[in-house]
Amino acid sequence: MANFAKLNKKFFVEETINIPDEALLDENGVHNELLGINYCKKLYNNTGVFVEFKKDGSIRGGRPGKGWKYNSNLDKFITPTPPDDPYADQPPAWEDD
Repeated sequence: MANFAKLNKKFFVEETINIPDEALLDENGVHNELLGINYCKKLYNNTGVFVEFKKDGSIRGGRPGKGWKYNSNLDKFITPTPPDDPYADQPPAWEDD
């Protein structure tokens, strides 16, 4: 099974879905993410944005959960920050150098 995340307009994960691996294969049997995206769009009547992920983390950092955000610049899913996290608005330590 192939794994996709359905994103809302702000790129937050609404849900994850599994589709048959065959839905991602082109006429030559080559994996094509766009075919999977089109398959998902048909399932959801052309609503939502879909991004493939691998549970083992080999693409896009692993399996996201509801509320995670997809960062297209990093091409990975980001774990949500708790609302009461005192470090939420601070840059990572390596940016202080």
